[in-house]
Amino acid sequence: MEKLRFLLSLAVLNIILFSLAEIVVRVVAPQNLSGTWRIYDSDGLMINKPLHSARQQENGRVIEYSFGPFGIRGVEGISDAKKILVVGDSYTFGFLLPQDHTFVNQLQIMAHAVHGKGTVQFLNAGGGGWGADSYLRFIESYGDLIKPDAILVYLNINDISSSIRNGFYQLKNDHNFELAFRPLPVSTNMKIKNIMNAVPGYQWLLEHSHAFQWVRMSFLNRKKPEPAAHAFTMAASDALQQENIPQVDAARLGNAIFVRLKSWTDRRNLPLLVLTPGFFDPEVDTRGGDHSFFIQSRTFFQQVGVSYEDLYPYVLGSHQKEQAKLRIPGDGHPNADGASLIGRASWPFVNTILLGHRASTVPK
Repeated sequence: MEKLRFLLSLAVLNIILFSLAEIVVRVVAPQNLSGTWRIYDSDGLMINKPLHSARQQENGRVIEYSFGPFGIRGVEGISDAKKILVVGDSYTFGFLLPQDHTFVNQLQIMAHAVHGKGTVQFLNAGGGGWGADSYLRFIESYGDLIKPDAILVYLNINDISSSIRNGFYQLKNDHNFELAFRPLPVSTNMKIKNIMNAVPGYQWLLEHSHAFQWVRMSFLNRKKPEPAAHAFTMAASDALQQENIPQVDAARLGNAIFVRLKSWTDRRNLPLLVLTPGFFDPEVDTRGGDHSFFIQSRTFFQQVGVSYEDLYPYVLGSHQKEQAKLRIPGDGHPNADGASLIGRASWPFVNTILLGHRASTVPK
């Protein structure tokens, strides 16, 4: 009985101390109450957690994310409609945007208007911090389970540098595009993240407790700082280059990744379309390995038969004076207007190449 009283007293004391800590942190150092929605799969690829939901708070914005099978954003399930699997980074994911405002959802709305509801389903598998190798890895791991009818890739400013950094694929030799796949070793941080994500109540505490979030962020900030997984600005691009990432063969690695992706889609008789989101000029804004890839990308894609279009002339290239109005303040990602512009610029190419219909005029 004495032991039970002691344990109850200890529990009450801990609750009181935690409540006091919660009050102090809320007043002195209020936190962004963001949950977590990323997990590592068996190959070390960070994916959106399937059948999950999470809250994100940042820069005064609060967004609720939801995920269906395979971490597809904003769907409850995969339908029998014609399925367009969309892969990309945080731009494609729709960082800090409600589901209805992502450009993938804009494509879904246009498909409904043109082809009728229930005929086409866009599956947004975008993930923050992904590179071209991540897109390929996701498709090779989950593509045959999802069974898409077409693949749409949004290729962004740091995607080749990220592929070098990640190290999922390496060139086997210097005379062809053959790649060797190497799963990433499971690090202690990967194990801790997956274990914590599985603990009941962990997500709730992240999204409701300032004290708990402060402890978590203090732990994370002890690690070596890296460019944020969702930051795709020129500053983030420069930061990647300053880490002494080897740029030798960067263009060949990027080419090899898309040759392998083209081979995957060809074996399944699926159309493949590669677009840029149009928020950077490939030949001006890129650095290092990304630059060496993008300056030859159009010629390369033509040679290997991959449909490719740079949306920059239709997006920021024709809206230079309104740039600030198209980005989330203090962040740089497309806001709802920017995402809508990307969706409208994408639609003619998507409608023609992936859906087989005559495209409308590209918006000015």
